[in-house]
Amino acid sequence: MAVVAALLLCLPLPAAAQNNAPASYPQNSGSSSGPGQLQPAKQLTARLSDVHGDVRVYRGALLAFPKAFVNMPLVEGMRIVAGQSGRAEIQFADGTVARLAPNSSLLLAHLSGANDGILSTRIKVLSGLTYYEFNGQGNQYTLAVGPETIVPAGSAVIRVDMDKAPYQVADMQGGLQVLNGNDLLVSLQLGQNVSLNPSNPSMYHLSDSIPPNS
Repeated sequence: MAVVAALLLCLPLPAAAQNNAPASYPQNSGSSSGPGQLQPAKQLTARLSDVHGDVRVYRGALLAFPKAFVNMPLVEGMRIVAGQSGRAEIQFADGTVARLAPNSSLLLAHLSGANDGILSTRIKVLSGLTYYEFNGQGNQYTLAVGPETIVPAGSAVIRVDMDKAPYQVADMQGGLQVLNGNDLLVSLQLGQNVSLNPSNPSMYHLSDSIPPNS
C-alpha cells in the first residue's frame, strides 16, 4: 500500500477528478510566452469512470497500479489492462468514452489540448475487444489498430476486435476512415465492418454486416 500511495502522489489528482469529471492542466514550460508567441499545449487527463474485476494500470513497463479504482486519473503514456475478469470504462475531457472488455488493453499514446480548446487524443489499441463512443464536439481522436489509423467522423461508435488476425473494426454509429500512413485506405458507414490484415496493411475486406463479437 505504501508503494501505491507514493505513486498516487506522483500523479495529478485535482478536485475535478474527485467530482467525477476529467480535467486538463497546463504544462509548466518554465517561461511565460509573450504576445504572438506560440502557447504550449495543455497536458490532459482522463479518468477511469467504471472498473470491475481485474484491471491494472502500467506506466511504461512499470506496474503502477495493480488494482485500478473508479475516478482514478489517467495521463498520457498509461496502459490500461483488463484481465480475464476485468472490465473498464475510460472517460475523456469532452465526455468521449472507451470501454474495455475482459482480456483487452489499450495505451493512452497522446493526450493534449490546444489553446483554441481542441483536444487531441491518440489511443493505441493493443489487444482484445474494445468499444469507443465519440461525441462529435470537433475534437481530434485517432485509434491506432496495428499499422492502420482509425479516424471517427463526428459522433461515432466503433468496435475494435483484436482477439486474432485479421483485426475487425465495426462502424456501429456514424462514420469512420481507415488510413494507411497518410493515405485513405477505406471509409465505413453505419453497419459496415472492415477486416484488416496486420501483416499486409494494404489489404482489407469490407462487409455490409457486423459480425457478432468474439
